[in-house]
Amino acid sequence: MTELKPKKKLNPWLIWIGAGIGCGCLFLVLLVAGGTALLAFLVVRATDLHGEVLERVRADPQAMELLGPPVDSDFFPSGNVRYSDKNGEGEASFTLRVTGSKSSAELEVDARRDDGPWVFQVLELEFPDGRTIDLRRE
Repeated sequence: MTELKPKKKLNPWLIWIGAGIGCGCLFLVLLVAGGTALLAFLVVRATDLHGEVLERVRADPQAMELLGPPVDSDFFPSGNVRYSDKNGEGEASFTLRVTGSKSSAELEVDARRDDGPWVFQVLELEFPDGRTIDLRRE
């Protein structure tokens, strides 16, 4: 007959160490993701593009009528921005939630810059009911 050996008891310190390492890894992943999102936000805000698109919304009478003053944007855009301070070139393709006192809308932006002002291929405000306003100036 074989004799059963008692199981070794797991050291409680090992459990705490494993939990600490797991929490630390999760914290690092969240920190990297949050830092990436913050960097994207800062790039958009650091260019004059963010201010220019908001000014175009505020300068459009139809947009202001539908949104209602004051008009501001959400914290983070969704999309891509590439900008070079060295040569003034850039590309941007993003959406930004714009909110006023009456309503909100999605602002779709697609723009290019070659050492001059931003040129908009798309600058369109889309409301939840499907109405759109083209904010490009010809």
